[in-house]
Amino acid sequence: MAQKDSIIDYLAEFPNFLTIFMFSFFLFAPSAILIEISASLGVEPADFAIVFTLLTLGLVLGQLTSNAYKFLSRINLVSVFFVFLLLATSAMFFIFSLYLFYALYFLAGYFLGVIFIKANEYILESRVNNRAKMFTIASSFFPLGAIVTPQVSVFLVANGIGWRYIYVISVALFAATLLMYQLVTRRRRYEYQPEDKDTLKKERGKKKKNIIFIITCLALFSYAIAETVISTWSPTFFRMIRDFDVYSAGNLLTIFWAAIIGGRLVSGYLTDRFETIKILFYISILGTASLLFYLFSSREPVIFLSIIFTGIGFSAIFPLLIFYGSTLYEKKANFILPALFISATLGNSAAPYLAGMTSRYSMIFSISLSLIFMGATIFLITALLGLNRKGVR
Repeated sequence: MAQKDSIIDYLAEFPNFLTIFMFSFFLFAPSAILIEISASLGVEPADFAIVFTLLTLGLVLGQLTSNAYKFLSRINLVSVFFVFLLLATSAMFFIFSLYLFYALYFLAGYFLGVIFIKANEYILESRVNNRAKMFTIASSFFPLGAIVTPQVSVFLVANGIGWRYIYVISVALFAATLLMYQLVTRRRRYEYQPEDKDTLKKERGKKKKNIIFIITCLALFSYAIAETVISTWSPTFFRMIRDFDVYSAGNLLTIFWAAIIGGRLVSGYLTDRFETIKILFYISILGTASLLFYLFSSREPVIFLSIIFTGIGFSAIFPLLIFYGSTLYEKKANFILPALFISATLGNSAAPYLAGMTSRYSMIFSISLSLIFMGATIFLITALLGLNRKGVR
């Protein structure tokens, strides 16, 4: 009988949880005060907003090359890149050049991409028996950052402290996380599995496993578009089309992220009792059905209630798809985890462009992209469910 997981095993992963939180904090920190930052630098908000694109490009490159530094142990690699990240973020407090911000955000994205992959490797190699639960709990720290960060940014500006202090807070978070890695993670043993470069070749007798992996990546890409359209575009949609005030529109996002956190915590416990793929199927149905009411109802109480169930339905799709794909092969291959995260990151990057482009013709169609891509996600998860029943995994 497997030994029951202890609370200590979960607490020991807190440096990795904090890494996910600080990534979210750094990503969303400028978004709520973009106008103030741009005015201070004497540029247009659209010009400064390019930092988000460069951050994402750096993130993808970092994830792609995260396994290229084989001359460093994993903990030393994380430590070195945290130092680089601290230097880049510290410089942002002092600079005034827009192009220096571009360069530093790209570099910071690269450093975060490498660190982010290694943190998730630690989580997936932790000593707990139910790693799906561990990963789902860890993923809750991203929406937590999305809720907290705008409040911090607005507080700094509203109280005359200054927008540059978001970088001081970021540096403090990075330094605290680096210290925790030295005190906790460096001393902890993980169930490390050496890389097998011939993983795919050895699986050629089971080609459907490779098909499952590709479908999982496509599902992550599709889901990421749906989630990002809601999180970036729905406040604008509800202000322009449903006549919501700025506070009500903003509260929709807060409720959405809070529901995702709650849903991920509950889903973590469901993984003890149900298969991952079945949980994915049922919650995606719940999320899509709720999304219909959220987008097309004109009654405010229905909209607020439906965003709760949309968040719950969306909550575990990302972490469980990552876990499902990362445990597909018996032998470890270094490309697997980066490929899964890059699929989601590409979806995150594509969503604002698709929504912005289609909004020129129809705001309703632009927000409906979330529904279209959730439909595609359900289709792909259904395909995974069918292959799973055939015993392909």
